[in-house]
Amino acid sequence: MAHTPGNWTLEINIYNKKELDADPKMATRYGWIWAGRDIKNGEIGVVVASEPIFDDTDEADLRLTAAAPELLAACKEALGNNEDPITSAILRAAIAKAEGQP
Repeated sequence: MAHTPGNWTLEINIYNKKELDADPKMATRYGWIWAGRDIKNGEIGVVVASEPIFDDTDEADLRLTAAAPELLAACKEALGNNEDPITSAILRAAIAKAEGQP
């Protein structure tokens, strides 16, 4: 199983007062995680995730998710350059979790 390729970026939209007045239960911000989005070069990309942002924890979760491909690559690189068995076990477990392995 492979994840969606491309740079993952987080875009946060802030709703205007008119939209919020129409639905007071609506989140004031909404986060979109894009893969392969490059507006300058006309690449629309793919939405990997989208979530309402009600508080700082929601935003932090989205930022962590957007960083996932780079974190996975860093774990794989660190595993290849590591000789400590405990650190290697931690890295292998993180990689397996990210790749959906037991």
